[in-house]
Amino acid sequence: MTQQEHDGILTRDRMCFLFRLDSTHTCRDAWGLFHNPYDFWKLSVDHVKDAPMMGKRGTRGVAMCHFGNVSGPSREVRQAERAYLDSLGVAA
Repeated sequence: MTQQEHDGILTRDRMCFLFRLDSTHTCRDAWGLFHNPYDFWKLSVDHVKDAPMMGKRGTRGVAMCHFGNVSGPSREVRQAERAYLDSLGVAA
C-alpha cells in the first residue's frame, strides 16, 4: 500500500472503524494512551482481506486505532469491515 493510498483511507473514513461500530470504544495509540477516535494522525490502516486466509495483506483497508489494529479485530469486526467497504463500492 502506498502512502497516498494509506492517507486516502484515513481521509475517507475520518474516524476509527471500531468507534464507528461502537461509540463506547476507547481508542489507544501504540503506547496505550487514549486518544480521540477522530485524531487523523494517530489512526492506522487495518488491511482487509476478502476472505479469512493466512499470508498476504488485504488490498483494502479501514482507519483504526493502533490498539484495535494490532490486537487483531474479531471475526465480527472483519465481517463488518467487508460490509462497510462493499457499501462504499471499494473494490478488492
